Amino acid sequence: MEPLTVIATIASRYGIAKLIDALTGDKDLGALAVELVGALAASEDRLGERLAGIERRLDEVLEQRYTTAVGTGLRTLLDAGTTADSRVREDEMIRARDLFREAGAAARSRLQVAIAERYLLLCAVALGRPDAARTALRRLDGAATAALFEAGQSALLLNASVEAHARLDRTGWSGSQRKRDARTAELRDSIREAAGEAAELAGRLMVEAAVLAEGLGDGPSPSVRRLPPGQPVRAAFVTGIHRWEIRPRGAGPVRMGALRVDWHDVRVVKAEQPSPRPATSQRTRGDEFRRRAGLPPLGSDRPRLVSRGRLSGSDSFARAFRRAEVHPFGTLEVDVAVRAEPVLAGPVDVRLDVLGAPSQPVTEIGSRILGRVRTLAAGEAEIRIRQSLPADARAGCTLTVGGLLVFPSPVG
Repeated sequence: MEPLTVIATIASRYGIAKLIDALTGDKDLGALAVELVGALAASEDRLGERLAGIERRLDEVLEQRYTTAVGTGLRTLLDAGTTADSRVREDEMIRARDLFREAGAAARSRLQVAIAERYLLLCAVALGRPDAARTALRRLDGAATAALFEAGQSALLLNASVEAHARLDRTGWSGSQRKRDARTAELRDSIREAAGEAAELAGRLMVEAAVLAEGLGDGPSPSVRRLPPGQPVRAAFVTGIHRWEIRPRGAGPVRMGALRVDWHDVRVVKAEQPSPRPATSQRTRGDEFRRRAGLPPLGSDRPRLVSRGRLSGSDSFARAFRRAEVHPFGTLEVDVAVRAEPVLAGPVDVRLDVLGAPSQPVTEIGSRILGRVRTLAAGEAEIRIRQSLPADARAGCTLTVGGLLVFPSPVG
């Protein structure tokens, strides 16, 4: 199993209820507990190596105290899961919990915090402490979500380039401009690659947290799948990071990490077809003038120009016109709320896009002016968006948060 897919994989195989019972020491599920903890131990070595590589390339410090506490805590967790003595098992679980708490205190990054909280959550479930489990779950959701968005920012070409230049300056590196540019590009690519791996780990942590939240009684976990990287808005902002699509398995809000999305209203309002205007004497005089000047009648050039894919020199406008000829536009009335629990320390962009709309290369500035991008400010608990979007009768929409989490609307 890949790191951070262990819990989700075993839960899908045996069911989340049996997984929780195995963690809490059900004697009839001892084999499942051994399999779970053994799989965690097997994957932790690879996870530790990946985390160390990520932190090194992102120029962050992975303290020896952190790695030692996580490694020792995991070994203690393994011992607790394989013992038949309930008292020994509880003592070992308490010791493992204390070690993971120490790891969390020594963490230097959001991703390190999230991994420590993951194990604290498992220990709390195993000790039958639902209150402590919910505390760890809340901290895991917050840290993993923040780590995901931080990785997305680090992977932006502009940000990675600035960081690469700063690192080179700190090292006092000297050389020709050509060699300096080559070294800067190498550092930039390394930073972006590490950020992509960090985002992948953070996303998987959020998936596991959703599975464990279901085991704690929070309702069915959402259906999550990894999407290819999003299309660039501007070349300078290509990230290359995979996104995550989150769909609810039932009615009501859908939750992923620290974010909860509640679609209050998504409906298409068809456009009223305007009644044809009767020809007026002014229109007739205009047509007569165009005929004498050797020009075609008013409106007769539109089909010809549209069929060629051009309209007043604008291909995108021509595509929109052709679309309007087949599917009359209406409006998609959207009312959606995004809530952060816990609130995030940094701002996050929230964007609505119509499904099936022609892809337009809109700049970030223009997108904000048109109201397509809103911002959930740092420390803000909720943002509610009520917006009318041009759409046809088949359209739904997607809500993209931080450029990496995609929530499709209930219709479409």
